Amino acid sequence: DHNERAAFILRAIPFTATSLVTYRYAEDCLEAALRKGISQCVILGAGLDSTALRLPETWPGVRVFEVDHPATQELKKDLERFQC
Repeated sequence: DHNERAAFILRAIPFTATSLVTYRYAEDCLEAALRKGISQCVILGAGLDSTALRLPETWPGVRVFEVDHPATQELKKDLERFQC
């Protein structure tokens, strides 16, 4: 139903905006640290964050470690296998 979808989107907007701002801030802080010479990054509670996939492409030599629930890690591994 159109009204239900519209209501869902309106409820999701604050969450989405908050998530985008949070991720952007974290990425800006990480980039500043990388410019200062850090060589490792640990992401606690990574969830479906894609930093571990993107970071080595833009910052070669940086090691990324993710700490998360095993089920989430398995899901991400499965998704990686099906990338085009």
